[in-house]
Amino acid sequence: MRAVLGALLLLAASPLIADCIANGHYTLASSQYPYTEDLTRPSSEPVPSGLWVSAENDWTLLQTACSEQTNVNASTAVALLIRASFLVRETTAAPDAMFDVQLRVDGEPIATHSRRVGDHLPKAYRFGGSVQQLPAGNHLLTMWIRMRDPGAVLIALQWITAQGAPVNFGGNRTAVDQVTLGAAWTMIGPPLPIETARDVDAALQASFTIASAATPLSFSWSLDSEPPGGRSGAIAPPSIQPDGATIFDHRAWIDAGAHTLQLWGRSSGGDAKLEGITIDLVGFPHETRPGRIPPIAEAEDDGATLATTDGDAEQPPGMVQPCGRWTKLIELELPPDVKNYSWSVDGFLEVLAHDVSSYGQIGVEVDSGDAHTDVGIFDIQAEHDYDGIYFYGDCSKWAPRDATHVSLWIRRVEGCGIAPIGGSFTVGKRWLAVKLLPSQAPHLP
Repeated sequence: MRAVLGALLLLAASPLIADCIANGHYTLASSQYPYTEDLTRPSSEPVPSGLWVSAENDWTLLQTACSEQTNVNASTAVALLIRASFLVRETTAAPDAMFDVQLRVDGEPIATHSRRVGDHLPKAYRFGGSVQQLPAGNHLLTMWIRMRDPGAVLIALQWITAQGAPVNFGGNRTAVDQVTLGAAWTMIGPPLPIETARDVDAALQASFTIASAATPLSFSWSLDSEPPGGRSGAIAPPSIQPDGATIFDHRAWIDAGAHTLQLWGRSSGGDAKLEGITIDLVGFPHETRPGRIPPIAEAEDDGATLATTDGDAEQPPGMVQPCGRWTKLIELELPPDVKNYSWSVDGFLEVLAHDVSSYGQIGVEVDSGDAHTDVGIFDIQAEHDYDGIYFYGDCSKWAPRDATHVSLWIRRVEGCGIAPIGGSFTVGKRWLAVKLLPSQAPHLP
């Protein structure tokens, strides 16, 4: 979520660029691989972190570009992967109150999500979408919100990010009205065709409303004629239904040619109904000329890990914060490289149980020797004994250098007047993937 320190020093000579970065905007100038990260801070402009939105408001702008003019700048036609998040800190609304979130490109809605406020706050909400044929030129990605029920919510840490790739690397998007999931794996929507002249690493995501479910729901992707279940994640049913969810995933190294990708789902007990389903697929080059674009890096583990408030002896330097200590869950190494890249990250972890409090955070840290950063931190509330958390991350202009270590962490937030002391999370299955793409273009002023 933060640019490399070296990049900041190189750009410090330009006051305009420094102003944008100081306000949380990392947007590339025109590129075949357009990228933006727009993240609010308390004093950010044009939109600050910490914004009350009430039912008296219509659509309210939550995040936009530094200049309010452009943050996606493509030198060729691209498929654009979009992800977004914010934190609800407080509310005056009832737990079953709903709000809508809309992602727009050039003023046109490309994804609309509905969520309930719930009764466990603070909590991060995540969203996704894509534009499959975005023409060359300068474009504006924005995020909006409106309350559907009485009351207000305090929104913070508004975060939008987009990563594009030339359309010849393939992609697809489909919408499905509804599907009923039973105990057997069930197709969610039709197979998504992808045709590419080069090998690709695919970014995958889906958003939907859980209209009814009594037990956890599992999701898996398959390529061509593969059976589902090779890698799967699960989420708990929402306490108040209907409610929305977004899942993130990836598929490494799809050979050049024509293929199909299929999303599957199943219920662990009784039928479950999903509605308003959108599924996104964007292809990124798997590997081009040695040393230019590396293949996706990924790691997974399914061993149970107990994360207590004692945390690990060694803490992540890029995420040192008060109110709790971190426990490492998984890690991977990136091949050395001196070039800057834009980072696209996705992952999943399952919380098998929690004790004392449901309030925690997950975070992904990057350690490059003398430089450290996070590429995504989310507040979580494990409302059930079991739950699954899909997440994403990003970073602008970070070079892997001689040795770059990427790791996934969790902590039980405690103390600081916001959470009880003690307790734990028991974590089961988890995975993490990092895709690096060219970031030679300078940041926009």
